[in-house]
Amino acid sequence: MFTPTMKTVMFDEQYCLGYNFLRSQKPFREDGLEPVTLTTHGTSGIIEEIEKKSTSWDGPISFALFIDYHSHRALEYIADVHRCNKKFQEKVSVQIAFRISPYQMFCQPIQYPKSLRSCEDFIRNQKQYQREIDAPFQLYPFNIMRNLARKGAQSDLHLLMDADMITSDGFATKVKKISNEMITGKKMNALVIRRFETNKKLIPRDNIQLEAAFDNKT
Repeated sequence: MFTPTMKTVMFDEQYCLGYNFLRSQKPFREDGLEPVTLTTHGTSGIIEEIEKKSTSWDGPISFALFIDYHSHRALEYIADVHRCNKKFQEKVSVQIAFRISPYQMFCQPIQYPKSLRSCEDFIRNQKQYQREIDAPFQLYPFNIMRNLARKGAQSDLHLLMDADMITSDGFATKVKKISNEMITGKKMNALVIRRFETNKKLIPRDNIQLEAAFDNKT
């Protein structure tokens, strides 16, 4: 039986990169504006954070996933998330990167995993399947992963963000309008956002909550 594969390309004679292993299904252009793609990256240990972002970010997401031989189960897992989670499927595109073996002369294609489990089974046992994924045992190429997420984005406007950052409510919609006004074919600008850190589990999601956190010095 034929197994679909994704072509990968070599980069810097050390890595193989694959674009759009999984592709987002929703264009987010109903209002005539170019959407802002949230671009981020990480290993299998950060997939759960990307799942959370698919519920809080109202726009496309490009996630670059770094794997190796030990973490190959991450491909099957994230493919199941994409298949069984509607919001994840609508919003998230996944790019893949892995380091080549010594003396490897070319990049081999990646086989798309064919899951034998139903969505009902996957959702019911998702935590268990998540624990079965081993993290990669290699140095993490930050710059390569950041650029991979950006180049695989499904729009021309990108917000580069670490996976552990949490945006305020409605941020994607607000920054979309502002970015389309600031960045055009004739004007090239960079939009810088503020980042706040907290020691509390409750993350401020609007100005009122943020002001209260400042008052409480949290």
